[in-house]
Amino acid sequence: MSPLGRAVLAVFFMGIPALLLVVTWRRYATTRRFIREGVHVQGTVLSVTPYASDNTELRYTFCLPDGTELHHEYSETDEGWWDLRPGSPVDVTYLPEAPDQSRPAGAGVGLPEALLSTFVALVMMFISVTTLLHKPQRAVDPRSPSLPQYKEQWKAPRAPPAKGPRPLGEY
Repeated sequence: MSPLGRAVLAVFFMGIPALLLVVTWRRYATTRRFIREGVHVQGTVLSVTPYASDNTELRYTFCLPDGTELHHEYSETDEGWWDLRPGSPVDVTYLPEAPDQSRPAGAGVGLPEALLSTFVALVMMFISVTTLLHKPQRAVDPRSPSLPQYKEQWKAPRAPPAKGPRPLGEY
């Protein structure tokens, strides 16, 4: 394989999984932060917009303790929001030091999803490393003069042992 081919394989099978690992674990850390530090409030659904894929965009509003009303949207794989209608209540979690960061309660990346993504990424990386380190054997033409020539040396056969009792010196 050419050096360019190896570089493309390395980028594809090492770079993409590494990026997947970073994104997944950052999203998981953010989810854990919302669980640990987040403030739970009751919000109101403004709209639910399903997309052609499994993503659904949820627009909602909620009020801070000082009365400030904030409007947010959250888009994630379908979390069961299709049954929500405008005006429906929704539980919202926001970070007290950054109220502009909010999400519906329970949304985000869980540990099983993070572990599955990690497993897939590590398998892709393993395949990449083994592929890049493997040096394929080239087929060699047996008629090629570059092969070492072995000549079998002819040896005279040994005489068979004499029949009868052996002399004492042979013991």
